[in-house]
Amino acid sequence: MEQIEMPSSLNRTVAISLLLTFIGTFSSIIIGIAAYNINKEARILEAFMDNSQNISTNFEQSLKAYTQNTQTVIDFLLSLRPTDEKQYITFISKVEDIGQKLDLDINLKTVKAPDNSQNTEKSIFYEVQLWGTEEDLREFLKEIESLPYLIRTSKIAFKNPEFTQNNEIQNKNGNIDITLQLYTK
Repeated sequence: MEQIEMPSSLNRTVAISLLLTFIGTFSSIIIGIAAYNINKEARILEAFMDNSQNISTNFEQSLKAYTQNTQTVIDFLLSLRPTDEKQYITFISKVEDIGQKLDLDINLKTVKAPDNSQNTEKSIFYEVQLWGTEEDLREFLKEIESLPYLIRTSKIAFKNPEFTQNNEIQNKNGNIDITLQLYTK
C-alpha cells in the first residue's frame, strides 16, 4: 500500500488543532477544580451563616436567663454591707461571740486602712489579735467567713506559740494578728 502524503498546511492545521484542544482541555479542568472549590466554600459559609443565626437567638435567650435575677443578686450583696453604727456594733458583737464560742480571748479594734489596701472608701478595717494554735486560727476564720457580711481578710500573721520566746508573750496581745476589711454601703 501506498502512503498518502498530507500537505504541510494540513499538518500544521492538525498540530495547531491538537495543541488548542490540549490547552482547552487543561484549562477546563483547572477552571472546573476552581469552581468546585468555590462552590464548596460557599456551602461552608452558608452553613456557618445558618448556625450564626441560631447562635444569635440562643445568645439572647442565655443573656436573658443569666440577667433575670441580677437585681436580686445585687440586693443580696448590698444586704451584706452594713449601713449604720448599729450594724457595725452588731458585726463587732458577732466577732466577739465567735471568740467566746471558740474559747479565744480576742482583742478587736478599728484601725486605719493599710497603705496597700484597695477599695478602702466604703469599708472599715478591724484588727483582731488573739492567742491560739493553727487549728484555732482555722476555726476562727471559718466562723468569720460564715458571717452574713461582705468581709475581706486583708492580713493574717501567725507566730507558732511553740517557737515564741517569753519576752514576746508579755509584749504582744496575741500570736495571731488578723486584719479584716468590712465593706459598707
